[in-house]
Amino acid sequence: AGYAGGITSAAVDGIRCAEALAAVLTGEVSPSGRLAVTCYDDPDGYFATLRSNKDAGKNKVGVFIGYRNYDTARLKMRYPFGFGLSYTSFAYDGLEATSRQVSFTLTNTGPAAGAEVAQLYIAKPDSLLFRPALELKGFAKVSLAPGESRRVTIPLDAYAFRYFNVKTGRWEAEEGIYQVMVGASCADIRLSGSLSAEGSGAPAPHD
Repeated sequence: AGYAGGITSAAVDGIRCAEALAAVLTGEVSPSGRLAVTCYDDPDGYFATLRSNKDAGKNKVGVFIGYRNYDTARLKMRYPFGFGLSYTSFAYDGLEATSRQVSFTLTNTGPAAGAEVAQLYIAKPDSLLFRPALELKGFAKVSLAPGESRRVTIPLDAYAFRYFNVKTGRWEAEEGIYQVMVGASCADIRLSGSLSAEGSGAPAPHD
């Protein structure tokens, strides 16, 4: 096997994945990976929803792909976006939210050391746009010993509330109250609250 930057191609190809799997199965390490896709329960319902949205001319699919489509259409998910397993458990508490950041306390309540991938979603149910039911805007992977707590802060940047306005031809922000949701996946929300965000004053793109 050749070398690439000091790493053998065999290692890059995953030939030692059995060692990693054994470490997880024996409990030497606690798994902390998360799904970056949605595993659907009913593929027929998924594609039917995409076709109906496109035929109705509502959004022509657009951003309604993956978990954004599943949650908006209320389709059943076998394994939701952000789903993962662990040998320990985590508690969320003390949510505080502003237009600049969201913070909360994360505690390892189980018997083993582990890492949690806390995920931040926002939503705007009264939006004048065709928005998904919720959108991922940030996440934080936090390693904690049993019984350990830590204050976690996830920043919200200038892009968190922006959308592309087809009337102005620019990226704009919609003013108003947004829902804030923090959890272990898009279907496992542990904390919820709200925040106020300023807008750019652009006209609604859809009449």
